[in-house]
Amino acid sequence: MFEDLDGNGVQDIFSGELGIEGWTVDLRWNGEVIATMMSGADGSFVFGNLGNTGSLMFEVCLGAPPLSWSAGRVTQTLPVGGSACSGAGYAFPFNNPFMTWSVNNFGEQLVP
Repeated sequence: MFEDLDGNGVQDIFSGELGIEGWTVDLRWNGEVIATMMSGADGSFVFGNLGNTGSLMFEVCLGAPPLSWSAGRVTQTLPVGGSACSGAGYAFPFNNPFMTWSVNNFGEQLVP
């Protein structure tokens, strides 16, 4: 997850678009939250030890923003029209032999 300063949906670290720390990220299955993580200093998060579930569909959705972001209006710039969470997240079947899923593909723009 990264701060999308220009709102174009693409992370440009050379323009200061760095990770966002402390954002809640939920892993959902069958409509229920089964795991929650907080994004790290670089905006990354990992859901590990999930096992091989074959064709079951999971969703990764953003939860509460960090307190430093709660005073302004937040606009999500990535994903736009995602496959889960009312278009604001990702859905996928989990069949990874390493039993871990992570992504840094959430772009957020803070508009004071």
